[in-house]
Amino acid sequence: MIFYGSDRQTALKQGVSTVISTWFTRLLARRSSPTDQFLRLYDSGRFDEALPLIEAIVAAAPDISTSWLNLGATLAALDRPVEASEAYLCGSKLSPTRDGLYSACHALAQAGESEALLTLFIYECRRDPEIIRLFTSAEVFKPYFAQPDFQDLRRRYE
Repeated sequence: MIFYGSDRQTALKQGVSTVISTWFTRLLARRSSPTDQFLRLYDSGRFDEALPLIEAIVAAAPDISTSWLNLGATLAALDRPVEASEAYLCGSKLSPTRDGLYSACHALAQAGESEALLTLFIYECRRDPEIIRLFTSAEVFKPYFAQPDFQDLRRRYE
């Protein structure tokens, strides 16, 4: 291809710009934290690639609730609800506001894990009897409260 005058200058500038942009992007990718890399992969829907990163983050700092909650969200996105529930519960136990508890229950309900869900409901109702209102009002849990053991729980705490 032959370039004349300003066309050649424009092409050179664009070529240099592309090279610099590519180099800078690669540099940032190498220098970004595992958390940043995880968030980029998760936000782009690349959950299978994000999973090893968030697992490594949790292993490196198992006392950070947000990391456990992110692990739960990643596992849920990969259609692994029982494992997601376990991760949400770990994060919930570390969080003073019990973030992740509802997500853990939701994941168990979606997986059809009624026994585990009932056990978790009983445990949480003993801690905070008022939480039964949250459980009974949520659409995802309504089919469970048609079962006898869940009805007994409801009667005990409402």
